Parts: sequence; structure tokens; C-alpha cells
Amino acid sequence: MARFYTSLLHCLHLVLIDPKGSLSEHVAGFVAALRMFFIYGLTKRTQLVCPMTGPNQEPSSTSLKLNLVESNKIDCGPYRPPHLRKKDQENLHLLKAWKSPSFSDHESIADYTSSDSDISDSDGSAKDNDNVRSSKARVAAIICIQDLCRADPKSFTAHWTMLLPSSDVLQPRKYEGTLMTCLLFDPYLKARITAASTLATMLDGPTSVFLQILMQLHKGILYLILHEIHSGLLASLFKILILLMSSTPYSRMPGELLPTVILSLRARIEEGFPFRSDQTSLLAAAMNCLTAALSASPSSLKVKDMFVAELSTGFVDAQGKSGALSTIFQYCEPVTSPTISFEALQVYVKVE
Repeated sequence: MARFYTSLLHCLHLVLIDPKGSLSEHVAGFVAALRMFFIYGLTKRTQLVCPMTGPNQEPSSTSLKLNLVESNKIDCGPYRPPHLRKKDQENLHLLKAWKSPSFSDHESIADYTSSDSDISDSDGSAKDNDNVRSSKARVAAIICIQDLCRADPKSFTAHWTMLLPSSDVLQPRKYEGTLMTCLLFDPYLKARITAASTLATMLDGPTSVFLQILMQLHKGILYLILHEIHSGLLASLFKILILLMSSTPYSRMPGELLPTVILSLRARIEEGFPFRSDQTSLLAAAMNCLTAALSASPSSLKVKDMFVAELSTGFVDAQGKSGALSTIFQYCEPVTSPTISFEALQVYVKVE
């Protein structure tokens, strides 16, 4: 059935990328049907949950990092061939590996994660193969959602409430998925990357979004920015955040939202990024997000108060840690990369 659904969804994809007429009458039906595939094939063993959390708990920093590391791990069956068992062990040790100073610049996370091509019908258990086929159906459905957004954005916008959460974004949905469910909790990396691409497509253009949805998107994206370790997905998250900020009327949002964005970005910058080969591009992207946050109009009084408080305490925050201003000034120094210095100076101009 998973193969059949994947083939069917691929046919729909071919129709949607080259529609011969108006799709407006069909958008609602397509969205309703495609949404059902967001959690397709996720049984109790592979359901959308973060390790070490209960049903009413938000995932902790440690638990979500572990979940992200294992996002491409195949659910174990009664027997796994040696080459696949080796992949599993590499996935489990990835979090420790990227923190190690001996980890090579040239090693990529792709070397430590399984792809669909790693598993054939004769490899592993039947359960493993079912999981992979089901994940392909989920990916195909998300791609069709992106196609709909591009084919008829005006009609598609009316159905955002079916695809995005208005509450409890960090809680997995057992019976009903959203794009944020896929982005946060799907056990396969390709599905999460496709969900990120689709969300960016939805936000890339003039649109009107419910304030509750915008709030939940901020919460989910900032959480992932703080904890994601896959460089490609992290770059997509920075892009989504910029698009999200451009779509958000912060004057109508809680006053603490923009300071939270700024402090979350500062925390991610201070923590650094897994692979040194990606440091410059990801750091530049984070600085670009800071510039966008400080460019929000009208300017936030809460942000000004935060900076004034840092200045009065010698560039430290209320907890005695180095504040956002300290981080910005640090990267303005000429000893850093010219690209980073330029981006940091752009942020500094906005602070002024």
C-alpha cells in the first residue's frame, strides 16, 4: 500500500506542477487528503514522540537532540545485516562525535545517517522496509502540499489552519499531523527537510496568518534552531525564521517575543555549530536573522530595554552571562572572518 500511495502521490505531483486549468475548486479536498499522510506509517513503535518525555511534557534539550540525531535511524527488527547495524551505531554516537575536537572538518552528517537507498527489499526486517516505504509516502505528500502552494497560492492560504498548529506546537499529535509535526518529530531526515522547504515556500510571499499560528511557528522554529545538528536543515531554519519575522506584526504579538528571538539566536551563536566547515555560512545566517529581528517595525520597547539593561551591567544579562550586545561586538572584531564581521556590523548598525 505504501508503494501504491507513493506512486499515486507522484502522479498528483506531476499534475500539480503543470496544471492545465484552475485548481481553486480542488485545493480544499487536496489539502484534507494530503494532510492524512503526514503521520502515515507511524505506528506505536515509531510514533511521533521525543525520547525521555511523557505525553504532557515538552521535549527537553537533551531529548530533542537525541531525537534529531536518530531521525534517520531505522526501527530495529529481529535481524539486521552487519552493514546496517554499523549504521545504527554510528547514528547513536553522532552527538558525541561532533562535539569531539578530533572530529574532522571534512566529515559530514550525511556520512552518519542512513538514506533510503541503503535499504533494499532483501535487507533488514520487513518492518524496516515498511518504515522506509511509509516515509517515502509522507515525503511525497509534503511535496504535493508545496506544489499546491506554488500552483494556487491565493486559494491555498485559506487552508493554512489545516496544515499549521495554533497551539501546543512542541507536543506530538498522535492522530493528526501538521507540517510542524513533520518538521519536529518525523523519524526520517528527508521528511523533515521536505517539511522545512514547504514551510519556507508557504511563508515566501505576502500572506495573512492567524496570530496563534505565528506564535506557534516562532516557538517551534526557535526550539529547532537551538537544538538542530544537521547543517543543511539548520540553514533552512534560519531562512524560515527570516521569512517568519517578515510575516509577523510584532506590534500585535506579546512584547517578549522579539527579545526571545534575539536571545535564542545569541544562544545558538554562542553554542556554535557541529562542523567547522559550516561555521562561516551558518554564523552569517544567524547574524542575518539578528539583523532582521532588529529591523522589525515598529521597534520593540522590550528589545531596547534589554539592551539598556545589558549596558548598565557591563554587557551581561540578568543572569550574569554575556549578553546579546557582547556577542555582536565580539564578532565585529577584524580578527574574525570578513563575512562574519560584515554581518555583525550590519547588526550593530541596527542596534545603534
